[in-house]
Amino acid sequence: MKLLTANFISCAVKACKSSSLSFPLHFKDVELASTSVPYNPLLLSNLLPRLDWPALVTSSKELGFTLPDTKPELPRLTATAAATGDGDMNMDNTVGEDDEKTLKMLHKVLMETEVVEGKMVCGSCGFEYGIHQTVGNFLLPSHLV
Repeated sequence: MKLLTANFISCAVKACKSSSLSFPLHFKDVELASTSVPYNPLLLSNLLPRLDWPALVTSSKELGFTLPDTKPELPRLTATAAATGDGDMNMDNTVGEDDEKTLKMLHKVLMETEVVEGKMVCGSCGFEYGIHQTVGNFLLPSHLV
């Protein structure tokens, strides 16, 4: 499971719907893997506004990564199809060196880091969602639905 995915998941237990502790789910007993993914600054710059930054910081700290406490203010990148038509992207605006460093760090954390095995635990009810072979099991027993 990618850390990016975890940024959009909260506890599904009915009693936790109104609790602020049900998001983010907390990682426990995890095994991480790193996979090489092509760097895409356009994707990252468009993802950034959609991320819950405090939740991402919490999750990344639990996995041993350090992100800034405040969400970076990066310029929004746009792209146009290359004149060759082969699908390459041309950046219409450029990012500074510091912004590029931030985007590469986010790429490593969000796109290249995977939780292979472990659990995600609700901070409200303590229910544990298993992760096995990078797939999270978010099915609840019938008494918790």
